[in-house]
Amino acid sequence: MKIRYAALGASAIAGLAVFGLAPAAFATGVVTPPAGAEPPDYSACTVNRDWGQVCYAPDGDNVWVADLSADGHRTVGVWSTSDGKSGECYNLAGNGHWLYCDYHLKEDEVIVFQAQLREGETILDTSPWASTFV
Repeated sequence: MKIRYAALGASAIAGLAVFGLAPAAFATGVVTPPAGAEPPDYSACTVNRDWGQVCYAPDGDNVWVADLSADGHRTVGVWSTSDGKSGECYNLAGNGHWLYCDYHLKEDEVIVFQAQLREGETILDTSPWASTFV
């Protein structure tokens, strides 16, 4: 599996508290790509955790979410943009699968994103935040 990383800027960290209260961006839906599909090579990604990973692909405004462990929990991609949009993309496909949520985000904004391991709404673990430009 490919591992790609994105750096988190200090300005993105400072804005996280504001972003948490923002309305969600328009999503066209969750897409389950063909078996074996992964985010494009140019995607920015969180650190790969043994249970999951989240990537953002600017060409298409897709938030990719991988479930990498057969642990009965779900992997969630949580994100916010510098213009106040935010959302969550859930991987319900299970272990070994990537899926993505297709959004329509404003260009030239910063997006910060994180992978979360959840049992229901309870957060069990998180990746460090990552960021890139929309």
